[in-house]
Amino acid sequence: MFNIMVYSIILISFFNVGFISVLQRLMHWVDEDVEGNDPYPWRKELVYAAYYLLVAVILIWLAKSANYMETTMILLNCQILIMISLTNSLKTLPGILTPVIVTFIIYGFTFPENINFQTIVSMFVFLGYLVFENRYFFPFDEHVLTRLMLKTVVGILFWLNVLLTTHISPALQVSVFISYVFTSVSNFLYMYVMRKEHIRNATNARDIYHDSMTDVRNWLAYSKEADAQFAAGKSHQDFGIIAMDIDHFKHINDTYGHTAGNQALLAFAETITTTLETEAPHNATLFRTGGEEFTIILTHTNEQEAVALAKKCQQAVRKITVTTEDGQTIKYTSSMGLTMMRADDESQHDVFRRADGYLYHSKRSGRDYLTTDNDQDV
Repeated sequence: MFNIMVYSIILISFFNVGFISVLQRLMHWVDEDVEGNDPYPWRKELVYAAYYLLVAVILIWLAKSANYMETTMILLNCQILIMISLTNSLKTLPGILTPVIVTFIIYGFTFPENINFQTIVSMFVFLGYLVFENRYFFPFDEHVLTRLMLKTVVGILFWLNVLLTTHISPALQVSVFISYVFTSVSNFLYMYVMRKEHIRNATNARDIYHDSMTDVRNWLAYSKEADAQFAAGKSHQDFGIIAMDIDHFKHINDTYGHTAGNQALLAFAETITTTLETEAPHNATLFRTGGEEFTIILTHTNEQEAVALAKKCQQAVRKITVTTEDGQTIKYTSSMGLTMMRADDESQHDVFRRADGYLYHSKRSGRDYLTTDNDQDV
């Protein structure tokens, strides 16, 4: 029994490490949404589920074809643990429940002799537990101990049902239980380490493209996004840019200090972001492209809609009130330049330069002004 148990632990542990490593690589390759803005993350999770189901089908088929009961038990142990690893890695209920249900169906067709009332009840209990876990113990890395204990109990209950229907020797039963518990713990610890690494990598990737002070996207992100959206909008000419900055920002710094200036930048970025989320949640993105200079990329937007959005942003900025540390209040405005893509624009740089020129025209025109392509004196 001891030899079987050690062999089982080593084999299952290494197999699960390999499965988790490939799953993590697949996630890095498929999911580039480091900011979590994808409204349908379950669609990507179905790709991970497809990878899992491929492995699951092979394991279940090998378990059915095995000549020795010990081999069957080891392979089914592997199957249970990779299923648990998958459910720990995913976020959405469709992504979690779909592969689990399909696994039960495949298992039922492969091992019909093991399907009884208790098995069916166990399946629904496990599905209910996954819903409960997703609701109250998410994400995985913040509830490692709780999820480890609960899923270990769920796995033991499953094995009890299997062992009662297969009538294997008591020695093999003990071996199966011990190997399952040991590999569950080691599997969870490895998942925890990998999850932390994934979060760290995602955070680093996000920081590359975000301004550390205002938390809006930075110039590097702007260049990448502007190139992509210019190319996408070239056939429809629905790409536009609003260049803007805070009026008399140097005066704010010189009069009230740089701390107050930073407060003004933060309030400005937050106000514009909120306005865009309310007025154009899918068609406008804010970037910090200079000291007090910001840029909005517009997509799928006509000139009339763009002008209305820019005016709402200016109105929102006029309502900002910044209170300094010594109780003084600061009010300020914003000058803007708005332009839409033209047929003769060769790159997003042409659009940006024109918007930037319009911005300086607005400043020369008295500030708190919006200059567009329709201004005759530009």
